[in-house]
Amino acid sequence: MITPQLHTEDFTQTDIEEFHRLMTTLLTTCRSIADEHSPDGSWTPTNPDLFDQFGESMQLIATVSRTLNSTRRGIRRIGNRARQRLYERSAAETSDSRPTCQAGRIHTAPASRELRRAGTTFEGNGHAVPAH
Repeated sequence: MITPQLHTEDFTQTDIEEFHRLMTTLLTTCRSIADEHSPDGSWTPTNPDLFDQFGESMQLIATVSRTLNSTRRGIRRIGNRARQRLYERSAAETSDSRPTCQAGRIHTAPASRELRRAGTTFEGNGHAVPAH
């Protein structure tokens, strides 16, 4: 069985707009931090005390980390939605059975049986993985 590959048409205009918004937010946050804390290209702590500098750096890192993690989660959601559409379209093309939902997983019964016979199962996120 050939695993379907994502293509540009698997992403909706809403997906693309959300992706661009996520990246803009990430870069805006990074630029804002750089402009505020590194106007001449190198970090200048606001306090001469070393321990306060460590605290300040941890706050900056936490801000960047939260924004980066939020961006990653958003991009992962976009990819998962596109993959779900791809799997649904592929299943509809290979079978005229109706989609069923079992334990929160949407799939077509014949396609699922074929995958299980081939030693593949579905994770909760819709990804096909080899059975253990």
